[in-house]
Amino acid sequence: MSSAIEAHASRVLTHRQSLVPALLALADEVPSGSSRRELQALAKRLEGGTTVAELVQDPSTLAWLPHLASVASGEKVSATLSDAIRHAAEETQLRTQRQRVWVYPITVIVLAFLVLTAISVMIVPSFRSMFEEFGIRLPASTQLLLWISSQLSDAPLVTLVGMAAASAITYFAVRVWNHYALSSGLLGFFFVGNSSSVRAMASMTAMLADMFDLGASTDEAFRFAGDQCGHRYYRTLSYRLANHCQTTHDPISDATWAKQLPANVIHAINAGPCGEPSVPLLRELSAMYRERLAYRAAWTGGFASHLATLVVGLVVFFVIISLFAPLVSLVSGLS
Repeated sequence: MSSAIEAHASRVLTHRQSLVPALLALADEVPSGSSRRELQALAKRLEGGTTVAELVQDPSTLAWLPHLASVASGEKVSATLSDAIRHAAEETQLRTQRQRVWVYPITVIVLAFLVLTAISVMIVPSFRSMFEEFGIRLPASTQLLLWISSQLSDAPLVTLVGMAAASAITYFAVRVWNHYALSSGLLGFFFVGNSSSVRAMASMTAMLADMFDLGASTDEAFRFAGDQCGHRYYRTLSYRLANHCQTTHDPISDATWAKQLPANVIHAINAGPCGEPSVPLLRELSAMYRERLAYRAAWTGGFASHLATLVVGLVVFFVIISLFAPLVSLVSGLS
């Protein structure tokens, strides 16, 4: 590990008495969520006598190190804390915007399912008796609706438990898939621009800028940025690029793994004077990725709302066709 980050962390520990009240005040300004918990945990850690190694090894602590180092270096506290609050708000937005997008569509779909359940339990049995009395030949959609009704009426507990188990398995499968970044790991070329990757690049480029601003070496900056981005595929990629910087003196653009990162990020690493990293360009890239995420969240929210409306319409259409198609066939036969 280079001495630059250790020196900043050591300076933070030296000024811990003045930093702890500032951290607690900052935590009160940050909205409830992981950022507030991280700040409170960091303040508690500083009060408890943490070491330099422990301070730089925790990714959640490292995210706040640039702001703490600026305060410890004597920069204006109010401006630094304002930057930290803005940083926390941006990180919180990145973490929660995808969940908020799907709240309304999921709520609408759940309500549609509850309406379908009520119809299957209270209305469909009456139509079943009518169909059996007239001996009507039922189409496939009607048979499916009657089967759903019988399952909910005859074994409601088993049916609901089975559906809840299926939903839970699907949810945890998606969580595991996203946690291990299997889309990028297995089909990296096709999923390189998905929202998860863009979110990781926004965090990674911001952390690279902070690390270079603190005087970190390229390999150290990539290691810490990989830990901070929250994406396993890009974390592994960052470690491999860090190893390249440690073992060779070749430009990072010559590394095989550099091709897996966006070209503008690799360019920013060597775009400064004398081939040094360009911190302003990295910050601009981070802002660009965040704007792209905001646009995608707005687009996805609108699309998901229309999708939920379409699902509700299909459910209503399915129920109407299933119940009244046999009656239309009966009336046609009588005429």
